[in-house]
Amino acid sequence: MLNIKSKLWLTLLVLLFLPNSTWAILTYSRIVHLDFEPNLTFNYTNRFWGASNITTYIAGNLEPYATLIDPNQGGGPREITVVLRLPENLSRPGKWTLFVGGVEKAPKGYGMTAIPAIEEPIYVYVPYPGYYIDLSLNIPSVEENETVEGNIVIINRGHNNITQMKLDFAVVEEIDNETVYSFTRDLDGVLVTGKTREEPIEFSTSGIPPGDYLAKATVFYHGKTKSARQLFTIGSLDVRLVKFPNQLPTSTISKFVFVLQARWRHTLDVYAVIYIDGRRLATTPTVKMGGFKEAQLETFVDTAGFSEGEHNLSIEVFFGGISKRFNEKILIKAPEAEKPALEGNRSILLIAIITSVAGVVVIGTVLVILLYLIKWRR
Repeated sequence: MLNIKSKLWLTLLVLLFLPNSTWAILTYSRIVHLDFEPNLTFNYTNRFWGASNITTYIAGNLEPYATLIDPNQGGGPREITVVLRLPENLSRPGKWTLFVGGVEKAPKGYGMTAIPAIEEPIYVYVPYPGYYIDLSLNIPSVEENETVEGNIVIINRGHNNITQMKLDFAVVEEIDNETVYSFTRDLDGVLVTGKTREEPIEFSTSGIPPGDYLAKATVFYHGKTKSARQLFTIGSLDVRLVKFPNQLPTSTISKFVFVLQARWRHTLDVYAVIYIDGRRLATTPTVKMGGFKEAQLETFVDTAGFSEGEHNLSIEVFFGGISKRFNEKILIKAPEAEKPALEGNRSILLIAIITSVAGVVVIGTVLVILLYLIKWRR
């Protein structure tokens, strides 16, 4: 815990930096994906606002082929245009990027200044020679006995059309690597270069125990393979204890903070009761825990009457009309003696040294002047 001098030092730092903070720059979120075409011209328009000193810019490996049109560079809210003119060829296949951004400059007279910036990308995909695909998975987390409804996204990034594809899909336990669901299917049709195919994935979790799972997809095409993986959860009305304090000081009222993780897709109202050696010490306020999210709960516990050493800690969590108790160990020990402020805070020590040196210089200067005046009068 911070002592009083440390808190004063932290407050001083905040006051030093606060006057130099600036407003954020806002822009419409607009990410552009383009397939490469020789000599393609693309016009990008967007608007910046929320600040009065905005400098716009373009960057990335497509910058040589782009022109920024800004009617009031360094001014306030306004609309800008970027004209991207692609050449006949680009030197390599894959993803090329142009960033369109804005940064707020500090007003005159400011020293240390926070400079917020925001960028939006324009992606251009140059086809690979021959056959080439990109593959991604979208498998949502669900509750037990629900149906998973996801998809596999296949994008043809090659010069050639894809006419032969087979999909292998499997769901395996993350830890044991045991397969709980799988299928193989032929993907009929032609996937033209630059085009996207979404293959639906649907299966029931009935009979699959709750837990963390790994979805794996492999596409075989024209003698090549492409794979993708994604973790997801089959949840149950349950919570996990993620983090808790492993020690407390003796005979002290201390803050007790711990973290829980929901194993349920819906929002839960959660609170907990803290016990040490079976003695009920505190109850936390109720907090809302989002689906499959973590939440921090806190309260204060009094360790008066507990001896130094290891004790039994129980955290009983109430959620969704049920409860679950976590039994752990906690060490209660005498608090460490607080170190002297100058030894424990190097920043304060540095300031003290600088102040002392400055004081010595001032005193020395005054003494020199006084001695000179005395000598002059004589």
